[in-house]
Amino acid sequence: MCSRGPSHLMREKAPKILFLMETKQSVDEMRMIQANLPYRCMLAMPNIRRSGGLALLWMEEVDLHVQTYTHKHIDALIFNGSNPTWRLTGFYGWPEEQRKHKSWQLLKHLHTRILAPWICVGDYNEILSFEEKQGGIPKPLNRIEAFVATLLHCGLKDLGFQGDIFTWNNGRDGNAFVQERLDGACAMTEWKEIYLETRVFHLQTSYSDHILIVITTQNPTQQTRRRKVPRRFEEKWASNSQCETVIQDTWKADVRHGSPMSKLFEKIKRCRFALVDWSHASVARSKTILQEKQKQLEDLRSLNSVEHLNAIKGLKKERKKGTHGYKLNINKSYDRVEWTFLQRMMVKLGFDPNWVHLAMETVTTASYSILINGEPKAPTQGIRQGDPLSPYLFLLCAEGVSMLLRKARETGVLKGIKSSQHGVWVSHLLFADNSHLFCQATMEEGQRLLQLLEQYEAASGQAINRHKTTLFFSKNTKQEVKESLKQLFGARVMTKCERYLGLPMAIGKSKVNTFKDL
Repeated sequence: MCSRGPSHLMREKAPKILFLMETKQSVDEMRMIQANLPYRCMLAMPNIRRSGGLALLWMEEVDLHVQTYTHKHIDALIFNGSNPTWRLTGFYGWPEEQRKHKSWQLLKHLHTRILAPWICVGDYNEILSFEEKQGGIPKPLNRIEAFVATLLHCGLKDLGFQGDIFTWNNGRDGNAFVQERLDGACAMTEWKEIYLETRVFHLQTSYSDHILIVITTQNPTQQTRRRKVPRRFEEKWASNSQCETVIQDTWKADVRHGSPMSKLFEKIKRCRFALVDWSHASVARSKTILQEKQKQLEDLRSLNSVEHLNAIKGLKKERKKGTHGYKLNINKSYDRVEWTFLQRMMVKLGFDPNWVHLAMETVTTASYSILINGEPKAPTQGIRQGDPLSPYLFLLCAEGVSMLLRKARETGVLKGIKSSQHGVWVSHLLFADNSHLFCQATMEEGQRLLQLLEQYEAASGQAINRHKTTLFFSKNTKQEVKESLKQLFGARVMTKCERYLGLPMAIGKSKVNTFKDL
């Protein structure tokens, strides 16, 4: 099986051997991915400058021995008890036209190494006939013939497929849309004689420009049914607000008989059954929705037309919620700092009482007063502009909003955004009187964020300048959600990439285009 897929499909299909291409991951990052998959054994080739990367994973029950490997292939022998030993090669051909001859040289070299029934699967980055490409400039005949000649030299034959003919598309619009069958499985006649029931399936995916290839070596009706995994607590349940309600209602029910320990076990047992019943009724529908979206994707892809490309892209975007950022601007930040808030922040952060007293003396010794209705009023807020200590005192005040956001992130009130696929969650970045806040693009998180900001304003005396505050959204955020959040925050939406301190606030895929003006 060769794939660029996520863990949920790996668990559903449960292949005994998994070959991944273009992982774009280091070995350590692949180990983190392996931890979420049902594979105990793995050989990973790291990426080179965040491109390429291969990985071969297999179940502990498979007697697999890796023979050779490079950044373009992984070759292994599989010992199968009384059946003949056979050979598996995961292959990734050079995509550049001027280097494709290296792919054929590598295949011919692998052919000479081991005399065993052989199957070679992967991305060859070439087609076998003109029918395997749609759109764009036709492939030169000599390049197709070079690939066909290499397979004949190695004694490999295409195993065919079931599903959509094309395994890759460039995702472009209009006449620039191109589809090709670049991935496939080829095997020797000796290998096919061992596994007469072999089938190759092309499965659509919503996360890659390539499809998923699944190879089965026996008829699906003959495959043994997988043992059912005992029901256990699922982490995704905790993200549903009803989960806590189910637990509380079940826990409150009285257990009349038994010792305290037996009553405790009985409550835990009841909670378990209640959660299982609840998940069947509500949360389990997510699997049905996923299957429906997968079917829609397969139907659209089977049409193989440019007109349906936008529908496919829209369907892919539904799998991921949008995110939004909030660039705050504090209005007259130094002038509005409440002295009481500043003092309590320093005490809360653990500063020595004597130091707190000295610091407050520099702030509260203002000698001016203001007449309000004929009565003098001494100031109770503000820190001095130009004082060398003032920037540090203001940072202590800003730590208040940082602590509120950090606590909201830890308790799950706010989710934030992920810095990378395996990176940390980020909820806020603070820069002097500007702050960047991040959360999911939903009304629920927007309202929670607004409540936290109002709480901070009331305690610290700070006021948000809504005229200078901007919102920015990820591309997959729906327009109606953008409008709702815009009305909620009363701020304008950033329509193009703005700059902050001379640098762009958002960076696309091309770093060269982003920083070319610097």
